[in-house]
Amino acid sequence: MIKRLGLGLACILISTSVIAGNSFVIKNISVVGNKRVSRSTVLSYLSIHRGDEFSQEDSSSIIRSLYKTGFFDQVSLFQKGNTLVIRVKERPIISAVHFSGNSVITKKQLNSLLSQAGVVEGEVINPPILDNVKHAILTAYYNQGYYTAQVYTNVHYPAPGRATINIKVDEGGVAKISQIKIIGNKVFSDSTLLKEFSLSPSGFFSWFSSSDQYSRQRLEADLKRLTHYYMNRGYINFHIVGTQVSITPNKEHIYISVKISEGKQYNIGNVRITGAIPVDIKRKELMKSVDIKRGDLFSRQAVVDSEDALGKKLGNLGYANSTVQPIPRVNLKTHLVDVDFHLVAGQHVYVNRISFSGNYRTQDEVLRKQIRQSESGLLRLNDVKETKRNLENLGYIKNVEVKMTPSIIDPTQRDVNFNVEEVSSASANAEIGYSDTYGFMYGGSITDKNFRGSGKSVSLNATRNQFKTVFGLNYYDPNYTMSGISRGLDFHVSRTTPDRIKLSDYAMNRIGGGLTYGIPLSEYAKFITQFNYDRVKLESSEKAAKEIKDFRKKHGSRFNEFVVHSSLFHGTLDRALFPTSGVSQRLSGDLGLPIGGESLPFYKVSYNMNFWQPMLKDFILRGYLRLGYGNGYDGMKDLPFFMNYYAGGIRSIHAFEGNTVGPRDSNHQPIGGNVLTNASLGVILPSYLDSVRTTLFVDGGSAFENQFAARKLRYSAGAQIEWASPLGVAFLLSYAVPINKRSGDDIDRFQFSIGTSFMGV
Repeated sequence: MIKRLGLGLACILISTSVIAGNSFVIKNISVVGNKRVSRSTVLSYLSIHRGDEFSQEDSSSIIRSLYKTGFFDQVSLFQKGNTLVIRVKERPIISAVHFSGNSVITKKQLNSLLSQAGVVEGEVINPPILDNVKHAILTAYYNQGYYTAQVYTNVHYPAPGRATINIKVDEGGVAKISQIKIIGNKVFSDSTLLKEFSLSPSGFFSWFSSSDQYSRQRLEADLKRLTHYYMNRGYINFHIVGTQVSITPNKEHIYISVKISEGKQYNIGNVRITGAIPVDIKRKELMKSVDIKRGDLFSRQAVVDSEDALGKKLGNLGYANSTVQPIPRVNLKTHLVDVDFHLVAGQHVYVNRISFSGNYRTQDEVLRKQIRQSESGLLRLNDVKETKRNLENLGYIKNVEVKMTPSIIDPTQRDVNFNVEEVSSASANAEIGYSDTYGFMYGGSITDKNFRGSGKSVSLNATRNQFKTVFGLNYYDPNYTMSGISRGLDFHVSRTTPDRIKLSDYAMNRIGGGLTYGIPLSEYAKFITQFNYDRVKLESSEKAAKEIKDFRKKHGSRFNEFVVHSSLFHGTLDRALFPTSGVSQRLSGDLGLPIGGESLPFYKVSYNMNFWQPMLKDFILRGYLRLGYGNGYDGMKDLPFFMNYYAGGIRSIHAFEGNTVGPRDSNHQPIGGNVLTNASLGVILPSYLDSVRTTLFVDGGSAFENQFAARKLRYSAGAQIEWASPLGVAFLLSYAVPINKRSGDDIDRFQFSIGTSFMGV
């Protein structure tokens, strides 16, 4: 600033020496030296014009005004007759900004900092501002805990009027948190309160979660969580007195102190609903939405949740314009908080018309099948929300925006528009991968989830690995009826070769098809039934096990399989890939019907359950349970061996080779069993990469022949890393050790799978 002021004073001195003597009347004003800045722009900043009398006092005023624009490095004034000549030298334009050495803070974030400081490509360069830019970048690094960071700037002039800014960053190392201390807490211990923090001193799990890396934003978020912790336990006067963050002289260790004032604990007093309650709504029904009652500890979150629940209740009853305002009244003597929920319901709101926009390919009738809100009916916000969710779950629609506008005819009616963004429904995929259990896998598929805009799916696929080769053609109509019943048709050809993956020595060819119906039971539950027919051919060599030879001798090698498959599915997962919460469970049964000759009467009942439960500090508890039982009937004493259950492998019991845990045939090759028990419990460690998960787990289970035997169970423990790559390829790696290895077990401590899909298992 002093330098700039000094330059300005120097120019003023020049102007007074150049324009000396008596004042004069300006007949003309000439601007010299300007290239980008127009003459009219220069004149617009002057307080003097043609016809005015120029005096020595005007000189300094003109120069100051032009310097303030930031356009010029030099300004000088001359008198040529009755013409005032203004000579300027323009500042260069920023042609490029280059960064180097930055990784923690991205180029996009750095450009945002520069933009806030006025340093943008195409703008005039102002050298003094570069000091502000340097300070802003350093502050950003300090806020991330990089206190040894250095920033270097220089300006290069590649051509007249052009400037290139080079910013080099030496990030240094991040300071680690050595201690977090809370001062003033009497009710709750330090350890209890620090569980609410995402930040923590360096420890065993810090490498996974980076929780020991200081960040001002993370500390502010932790302080908010601390405040919520107290506010939700009755301490309404809780506040943070102050926070101190200190760093050691070598800038490697950080100490954090948080001073708090807890105050007194308050309980809930009287809870009322006030305001003009519509005659068609009973107060008792509204009170069911209120999650607080007299005597409860005061909880700010419970009050907010009750406010939201009341608003949703009114919205779902047709009062879309309603408002709910909680009004707390604090009694300092009794330490009670009375809470009134004041309602303003207004009038009923009806739906006049429902329309769609943005669907250039998808037919309107396909989208209308997802509607839960009816035209001419009461506007129910939950139905609108469910319609939006249904549309976004179609697979070829995303970013649904709902716009509700008052009808021109009647202000109590709304026109509801769902503006959708379509994505490509057709895809051609090539797949390649490797699994310890099934060897190399490759294949491809052509799928259109929205065939000709009808909402129906058509796909052709082919996959092959050492265990199985499959070709399939599938058709699926998710809205076969207006009530939401779906229908699917499929045709398939397959060849199974278990002997190639060290299972029993046989091969099997299948050709057939099926008809599937899906019946929605609720938003989260569905009943599925399938009718399948397969023509099966069983092959085996002279080296085959006795069990296989006996089966072929008794039942032959060619079969007609008429199978009815039914399953009940219930899922509440928050997302399909890498869920963080929810449960997915399926109860299913298969019944082989004794129709005609060469049939195999059998039945199978299976139960599969997966769950994810968030825990403290972004840890997630995950587990699964898989149970199965099958047998023959109507003269068939056992379940056909090729329909057996298998256990072991990276998706079953780690540390044991795939499909090897359980019964063996007379050749000591795994043949599976008609009973299955398999379970796993693990902890998913925190990660700042959404595409990567690390899990510590314990597995157990086995396949059995005819009945469960606890002594035959196998257990393992280890760690697993999952990565969903940007290319859509899934990587799964694990290392585990067997807990109760027995003689004859096939052990495989390190297991991996590449290219196969997974859902966080």
